[in-house]
Amino acid sequence: MPKVFRDQSQKIQRAHGRISATFRGDGGLTRLQKLDQNWPGRVFFPSVPNHSYVEAVITNIAAGMVGGDQFDQKFDIDSGADVTLTSQAAEKIYRSHGALCRMTSELTVGSMGCLEWMPQETILFEQAQLHRLTRFSLHEDSFLLAGEMTVFGRRARGETFQQGSLYDHWEILRNGKLVFSDRTVVGTGRQTSILTQPFAFNEAAAMALMVCQAPDLVTVRDCGRQSMGASALGGFTIVNGLVIGRFVNDDAARLRDLISKLWTDLRQAIGFSRLDLPRVWKL
Repeated sequence: MPKVFRDQSQKIQRAHGRISATFRGDGGLTRLQKLDQNWPGRVFFPSVPNHSYVEAVITNIAAGMVGGDQFDQKFDIDSGADVTLTSQAAEKIYRSHGALCRMTSELTVGSMGCLEWMPQETILFEQAQLHRLTRFSLHEDSFLLAGEMTVFGRRARGETFQQGSLYDHWEILRNGKLVFSDRTVVGTGRQTSILTQPFAFNEAAAMALMVCQAPDLVTVRDCGRQSMGASALGGFTIVNGLVIGRFVNDDAARLRDLISKLWTDLRQAIGFSRLDLPRVWKL
C-alpha cells in the first residue's frame, strides 16, 4: 500500500469556538435573553429545581483543544439575574507543535446580579501550550463565586508536565476599576522547573484559585478556612473587597474533591439559594 505524505505547505484547520449569552432578571426569575454560539462551542441548560436561577453548561464538542485553537466566551448577567456557569467535562489541552491554544472569558455582572463561575478542571497534556484570560466586570453590589482548577499532566498514566507553557491571567474590575489581577506563568520558553521547586509548586499535580465577592467577606473567609481543614495545602484571605483562595495538591482528584466541598459550603455562606452542585460535577 503506498505511503501518504502530508503536504507541509497545507494549512492545518483550526477551531475557533465562540459563545455569547445574556441573562436578565424578571420578577425573581432569571431568563436567557440572547444566545449566540459558534462551533465547537455549545451551551446546554439543564432543568433545575428552583427556577429562580439558570444553570448553563458550556461544552466544547471538539473534545479538547490543540495548538492554534481558540475559544472565546462572553456572558452578561444583568441586574437581578442569577446564573451558574460550569462546563460539561474537563477541558483537555493537547500537545502542541508550537502554536498556542487561546481561551478568553469575559463575564459581566450587574447590580444585585449573582454569578457562579465554576468550570471543571483544565488538563494540560505534556507539551501543551495555553494562553488563558478570564476577566470579570462587577458592580459594587454584585455577588460572585468563581473558581478554576488546572491539572499538570496525566499522573495516572505516568505523564508529568515537563515541556510546555501556561499563561493564566485573571482580572476583576469593580465599577470599572481594577481590584484584582493575577498571572500564573509556567514554562517560559520550554522550561517548567517552577513546578518542581520547593518555593513554588513543589511537584504539585494541580492548582486551583477561588474568588468571592459578597457583603460579608469575613463570614465567607472563615467558612472557607473551616471547610478546607488543617491538612489542605492552601488558604483564604481578603484583598480589595474580595475573598481569595489558593490551593495546590499532589493528587488532582483530592483537589477536585476539596473544591467541590468548598463550593458547597461557600455558596451557603454567601446566601445562594441552591444546595446541590451541578449534575455534571457528579458524573
